[in-house]
Amino acid sequence: LQFPAIQNASSNLNTLDDYEEGGWTPTLTPSGTGTISTSAFGSYQKVGRRVFYTAYIAVNSVSAPTGAIVVNGLPFPTGSLAEGAVCVMPNGTSAGWTSPWGHLPGGGATVLAFYQWTGSRISVCAHLIVAGSDIRLMGNYDAAN
Repeated sequence: LQFPAIQNASSNLNTLDDYEEGGWTPTLTPSGTGTISTSAFGSYQKVGRRVFYTAYIAVNSVSAPTGAIVVNGLPFPTGSLAEGAVCVMPNGTSAGWTSPWGHLPGGGATVLAFYQWTGSRISVCAHLIVAGSDIRLMGNYDAAN
């Protein structure tokens, strides 16, 4: 199976006409105030409209972050529906971050927000990120095209 360098889109929905793989560089920011300095890398595979991604984000330093944790720079904008899945694996974060939960908004977003889940969504978890910790992600979503 070989794909051309430039996609040749088919009008047949049952024809697989798009495959791509590559790297992306996620950035980690708080939705409120403060800063989070990181070193990060990620990879992706796009099969049709479905994007499968992984990322590793090492936290170098923090300065009073507030709000939710936002990962910017997903490899492709999301489709109109926020259909997808994410697995968040924090390591070395503050003990208070016990149930990480990810949200991928639809409609062309290129961000993924993390929350804490304690029976309902709590968007104040950025303060739980500490220098020396890391976050590993993997998930998938439908791309806009």
